[in-house]
Amino acid sequence: MNLEKKLKTLTSNEIWQEYCGFLDLTMDEYMNIQYRLLDEQIDLLSKCGLGQRFLKGQLPKNADEFRQMERLETLTGVAIPANLKGLEEKTEHHTGVIEKEKMLSFVMEL
Repeated sequence: MNLEKKLKTLTSNEIWQEYCGFLDLTMDEYMNIQYRLLDEQIDLLSKCGLGQRFLKGQLPKNADEFRQMERLETLTGVAIPANLKGLEEKTEHHTGVIEKEKMLSFVMEL
């Protein structure tokens, strides 16, 4: 069901839970979910052909291994793939923030 149908058939509370329910989590609960999702994405990236080409054989198993690549480059002399080397300096996208109390009205206006 797309958002337009959901807005017509679901209650405001159901829409809130689906799209904004994460706001009711504690910071620890939220961060645990984010780390799990990041680990899942790294796993998927490491298994696909494009990810293997992008990572050039340096396949991290989780976020911690991904972060340790620079330290490993220093210790082993094996270069980090150029696509990953400057990742921290790249421009951030999706930096907008909506206050929690304004979320429901924002979603309802879509």
